[in-house]
Amino acid sequence: MDQLALEIIANTLVRNEVTIHSIARSLGITENKAILSIDSINSEEERPIIKYQKEKIYFSQEQVEKYYHISKKEGFLQYSISLRRMLLILLLALKERSYSLQDLAEQMKVSKNTIVSDLNTLKSDLEEKECRLFYSRKDGYSLEGEELIVRKLLVETVNKIFNIPVGKYLLFEEGLLDANEVIFLQKRLQKVEERLNILLSDEMVEVLPYTAYSIVQRKKNTNSSCSLTTEIKAVTNSREYETIISAFWNYDFLDEDDLIYLAVLVLSSNMINSEFTVYNTDALDQTITCFIATIESKLAIQFSNVEQLKKVLLQHIRPALFRAELGISIVNPLTKQFKEEYRSIYRLVKQEMTMFDAFVPKPFSEDETAFIAMIVLSNIMEYSKQKEDKPFKAVVVCKSGTSISKMLLGLLEELFPFISFKGTYSARQFESSVIEADFIFSTVPLNTDQEVLLVSSYMNYRDRVELKERVDRKIEENTVRKARYILSYLGDYLKREKEKEAIDTLSKFLAEDQIEEEKEQEKSEDLIIDDCQISIIDEKWEWEDCIEKAFNPISNRGNINQQYIEACKKAFAVSYKTMLIGPQVLLPHVGFEEGVQKMDAQISILKHPIVDPDGEKYQVIVALAPGQHNEHVNWLMRLNEKFVSEHLKEKLLSAADSVEAMNFIEGKTIDGIR
Repeated sequence: MDQLALEIIANTLVRNEVTIHSIARSLGITENKAILSIDSINSEEERPIIKYQKEKIYFSQEQVEKYYHISKKEGFLQYSISLRRMLLILLLALKERSYSLQDLAEQMKVSKNTIVSDLNTLKSDLEEKECRLFYSRKDGYSLEGEELIVRKLLVETVNKIFNIPVGKYLLFEEGLLDANEVIFLQKRLQKVEERLNILLSDEMVEVLPYTAYSIVQRKKNTNSSCSLTTEIKAVTNSREYETIISAFWNYDFLDEDDLIYLAVLVLSSNMINSEFTVYNTDALDQTITCFIATIESKLAIQFSNVEQLKKVLLQHIRPALFRAELGISIVNPLTKQFKEEYRSIYRLVKQEMTMFDAFVPKPFSEDETAFIAMIVLSNIMEYSKQKEDKPFKAVVVCKSGTSISKMLLGLLEELFPFISFKGTYSARQFESSVIEADFIFSTVPLNTDQEVLLVSSYMNYRDRVELKERVDRKIEENTVRKARYILSYLGDYLKREKEKEAIDTLSKFLAEDQIEEEKEQEKSEDLIIDDCQISIIDEKWEWEDCIEKAFNPISNRGNINQQYIEACKKAFAVSYKTMLIGPQVLLPHVGFEEGVQKMDAQISILKHPIVDPDGEKYQVIVALAPGQHNEHVNWLMRLNEKFVSEHLKEKLLSAADSVEAMNFIEGKTIDGIR
């Protein structure tokens, strides 16, 4: 193996999120040269060592240890700056002793000047995390801080280092953790999984033995004790507690608080399936029910399976509550991208997540909120499941927990309406099962002879276009698949020998891309497209008549019938408190099936407020005739954001006429310019 190949392998092993571009730039070569070298590396083994799809690079887990030792032996393995700082934190947190500058430089295999630079940066980083890098002329460097905060730092650092291909081997090689103890603990935690009838996400199965043992190791080496709150200690009353702490029976130096901490650490892990009794309180159940009802009301939708959504939310929120109690931050790698593309749904969920403030010491983080928003979005997407008879079957394999896997499934279902998705699997579930599928979409390489389409956990517009092209090519290149695809459109007509209809359907099939594009454009349109859909009302309305009057313009346009208005009156009389799109902005509506002919909306701005039975006043009503397939949701999310963040209600009440009100809704100035 030549020098370039070893350099590429070494670079890939010690970095997270490696791309062809980053490797080429790091080594000062062209991307084409990097690809050719990777192909050459792969040709030396039966299975590829380094897989790349688009730009992203995946190192084969089966080969990591072998090539880690080869790279180390040949002298090509160099720790990145971020990796060195993570190792320094672990070294200082796990060991009882202090370290001299020379000790640390030798441990990190760098010069004293480099380690001084690392320590200076680390010092400021630790201060932000409420820890302190202490230096004594006599003893050297040590880590100080409140024990609960140091443990939080320890757990988060192990999680981060684990994302690097060679991370877990470094924990052993650098003498930070005992490999045999971690393996024993891993087996015991698998028994805990079985006894509690839970299923941890793939990521958690891998990293939990390491994070848990790092806490055990710190206790053994430093004998530091932590002070736990009454809320955390309450876990001892659950049936899960005794089962979990049985995994740590041989560590007699652990006191009760340590065992409670470790039990809660397990309970805070992301799970694909769980039936815990912990936090199964009426208060939490009622709060989740209220959260779902509020989202439904504000987006004028009905989730297809509320009980399933409650179960999935509970599976994420329970561990999130434990993480909040321990102060542990979970990293959601998709938060930034999700907030950018789905800003409105993120803000709406964040707004309603305040319901859970009573259960946590401080509000949920952006990462936790994004996970919840992903679950909500994936359930909104479920309406896009179309005809039952689909020509292809597929599965989705995802290492991450419920939130990311459900959102990915929703995106794929929306992208490929002609594929019947049979659900999501962890890599463990997939590799231990016999699964028949035409397509396997996975976020990680799999140990299988079946063809796998590697996808990102989060796909932007470009990713989706490229994936659709790849799937289209797979169908086009396989005559059996292509025939099934066409017959799925023509099958019924051919059976009935209706030639003309078969031709019409074939034409529809050939024009599908154009139709789908038009549908996407239609979906993205605003519901308020003309100032006639905005009414400024000078007359005084009564509460009892407001629904009839608010919907009259939509009725006059022929887009709803009287049945819809009557159904809306009944629903509004019971649920007016939750039929809100913003602060004191009413959103009366019922389902499409109650009598909607065409999706529509009418905004009524009242010069004289109406008063509800509780004495609350309202001056803006958004009367909604929803779309059959939730096409109105994006517009409502944007409108909610404007009412909450941009003071749209006050602007509408100040509007001189419907044209000016329209400009306010569209975000235009008085001159009609955005």
